[in-house]
Amino acid sequence: MAGAGRGRCQAQPACGKTRGDRRRDQALSAKLRRVPRSRGIGLEKKHAADLQLPAVQQQSDGALFWKITNGNTDRGMPSFSRLPELQRWQLVLYLRTLKPANEPQSKASAK
Repeated sequence: MAGAGRGRCQAQPACGKTRGDRRRDQALSAKLRRVPRSRGIGLEKKHAADLQLPAVQQQSDGALFWKITNGNTDRGMPSFSRLPELQRWQLVLYLRTLKPANEPQSKASAK
């Protein structure tokens, strides 16, 4: 699953980037997490989605690809359409490697 490994690298902001890239990504990430409150007073941080939830993991690969491509700016998720198609599919593969939080550990990993 080389594609999943590359997807993991893309999902982690520090992977293969310079210090300037990481700072720029951190600033952009902080900006994207802030959304105006209903009264327009102050800013409220949004929390990242739990990608291990069954509601995420049970979606088709095509649905995840579409959501990665188009984002959902109302909920604080940017569009990743600027990434090449192959990299977006690698992100889908990476999401598939995430185990649901309530899934029991396998015997091999419990040792």
